[in-house]
Amino acid sequence: MAGSSERSPAPRPRLAVVALGCRVSRADADALAAGLGATLALARAGERADVVVVNTCAITADAESTSRQALRRAARDHPGAAIVAAGCCAELRRDELAGLPGVAAVVGARSGGEIAAVVARLGGAAGSDGAPGAGAPDCRARP
Repeated sequence: MAGSSERSPAPRPRLAVVALGCRVSRADADALAAGLGATLALARAGERADVVVVNTCAITADAESTSRQALRRAARDHPGAAIVAAGCCAELRRDELAGLPGVAAVVGARSGGEIAAVVARLGGAAGSDGAPGAGAPDCRARP
């Protein structure tokens, strides 16, 4: 209709989830993506995301290295995205991971359901002023 003041709804922020390691990590990542589906849109392969969750692994030194590489890759592939380091490596190496480029929050494996709340806050920050992750809180897990 001409002159209508109706606006189309703002696009939902996009979420990408990377799961490394064991089946539990992958199941946690799947549950997170499903639980946030009403708030955030899942980014398709090759699509830029506003929030990226990397569910890390620390079972071996190689797994920790792969986790750091995945976080760096997420920063390169999703410029400006708020990156969340989650999982076992995040529990053990939170200060190290917090210092990587683009990492907006670190949530350890022992933080229970906190990760969904962190991602929801970061997703909201991504849409508030056009700068993904702007003003994102420090959500590092506490021992």
